[in-house]
Amino acid sequence: MLKLILMGWIGGIAFMGIDIPLIMQYGWLGKVLLVMGFIFYIFKRNIFLNRPILKTIYCLVCAISLFTIGHQYAQHALNQRLELRQMQPKSLDIIVYVDRISDEKEDKTQQPVQVLGQSLHPVNWLLYLKNQKVNSAIDEPKLKLGHYYRISGKTKPAHSYAVAGVFDQEQWFIQRNIMSGFSVQHIEPLSSDEIYQLGYQHHLKEQQKFFNRQKLNVEKLRLTFRLMLKQST
Repeated sequence: MLKLILMGWIGGIAFMGIDIPLIMQYGWLGKVLLVMGFIFYIFKRNIFLNRPILKTIYCLVCAISLFTIGHQYAQHALNQRLELRQMQPKSLDIIVYVDRISDEKEDKTQQPVQVLGQSLHPVNWLLYLKNQKVNSAIDEPKLKLGHYYRISGKTKPAHSYAVAGVFDQEQWFIQRNIMSGFSVQHIEPLSSDEIYQLGYQHHLKEQQKFFNRQKLNVEKLRLTFRLMLKQST
């Protein structure tokens, strides 16, 4: 019975991004029914547990209620994420923290980073860096894991394509929780003291927590393996 009810929650989240007007308009009803169902189960469960028809109706009501709540929760989370997207190209100076390894291409590097100061919490952007072999005029020191940088450049918002079968960069960004692309023009390393002076001491403390330190160690191991594979070829 519990598995069937929880399927409603999973189904509601799976329908994230699909506009269902009735759910958005009468979502409060799902919460009311779920609370009533919980109270009914505590005090009156003997009435329906041994009656298959009543038990089925009870499960359906609870599943529909959880579907409604799950869909509202997922839709609210999606809307919050979409509000953080950069929609227009503009030149910016940003403070970033490197917590993941880059994606190396033949003529460019795509580096996911945490961007500080653009919203209440850090957001993920994707930096586009041209390799030095292609354009050595760009001041482009290697971005190191666990380090902070001040970066100058221009935002490159992702856009969807109406043509079927074409790679949808906007959808790919949303799936990876990336709010914008960023074309890099200049990179300046920052020390921990400089980050502290800029007012990001909370982020510094967060990175010292056990989970974040272990996550960074995993990324460093991945980078080590990548370098070993490059050297062996």
